[in-house]
Amino acid sequence: MDTVLVTGGTGHLGRELVALLKPAHRVRVLARSPRPGPEVQWIKGDLGTGLGIAEAVAGARVVLHAATLSPAARRLVAVAAHPPGRMIRPGGGSLHRESAAARPGESLAVHVNGQDWLASWHPPLLPPDGTPHGAEGVCVTGDGELVLISQDGERWSFPAGRPEGSETWEDTLRREVREEACATVLRARLLGFSRGACVAGPEKGLVLVRSVWRAEVELGPWEPRFEIRHRRVVAAAQVLQHLTITAHPSAPIIRRTLHEAGIT
Repeated sequence: MDTVLVTGGTGHLGRELVALLKPAHRVRVLARSPRPGPEVQWIKGDLGTGLGIAEAVAGARVVLHAATLSPAARRLVAVAAHPPGRMIRPGGGSLHRESAAARPGESLAVHVNGQDWLASWHPPLLPPDGTPHGAEGVCVTGDGELVLISQDGERWSFPAGRPEGSETWEDTLRREVREEACATVLRARLLGFSRGACVAGPEKGLVLVRSVWRAEVELGPWEPRFEIRHRRVVAAAQVLQHLTITAHPSAPIIRRTLHEAGIT
């Protein structure tokens, strides 16, 4: 039985959520004034001061954030995302494990480089609001294998990068794949967009949007010229292992990307 943490569990919405969850889940509530009972684990805490948050999120598979999303309440975002987890908003559908693929428009709490972000996936018809932030490509060889790149030979990812000049989304994809993977894009299909909104940290308020593609590629000689020093070609069945998906802060976005690309 999964543990579900509910914030704002003493409010009108929170009480309803707790009542609905109790029959099938182990429910934990973070509150300034706990109301001890046999069916709910109460954690005394305060989103404003940070008291009790670490204890509350420890071991929770899902966080239902029913508290007001004030600047103080956003403290939960940073802690809940480490280890990576899903920030499910009430009314957003059924509960999902943290390893599930992201659903369109659903917010995911991510803590990266000391900053807190809300990441989301969006379909390809229209880019969401935000500053264009380039392109990322799931690069597939003629043999159906996937191309990964790395700066240090330990952390692997798909080729990606920011736009230059007046490049289109696809222009950026083709250049980045050429520069980072030493490969030529033969065909490309837009899968969707990833969006990241910084909610806490030096870049608070910044919203970045990146196009995500499936690219059929032809590999060239490995002649790295920029910061990427390593290239690896892996079987599709092994790509999640090489991306260390269980420890990746954006795991649901990656799973959605691979699903849209027809990989998993």
